[in-house]
Amino acid sequence: MTSDFKDIFKETRRLVNEWDPCSFIEAGAPTDEYDALTNKILSGVINQRETEQLRNEVIELLDNYYGTPVFDELSTERQELLKNDINELIEKIDKTNTNKTYKQ
Repeated sequence: MTSDFKDIFKETRRLVNEWDPCSFIEAGAPTDEYDALTNKILSGVINQRETEQLRNEVIELLDNYYGTPVFDELSTERQELLKNDINELIEKIDKTNTNKTYKQ
């Protein structure tokens, strides 16, 4: 990994951990707890996936890998809040890394 990519990954990890969708970090989990999620989002941003597609992949990962929250069991209002949170996170990661080089 180049140092640019390492920096991008670290910043993306920081943003994902700050979001802490399952409250694992708040509960004392290690900083690499969400690395699968960090990799998924960063890959999607680098490869310029459509936000809706990437958001759906994030929801699937939350459901199937982390086991919480189970999206289908959330109220419609909570589903929309989660979708908005994910969209905002993707946008923030994209803006944060726009001027950096994505080379491995």
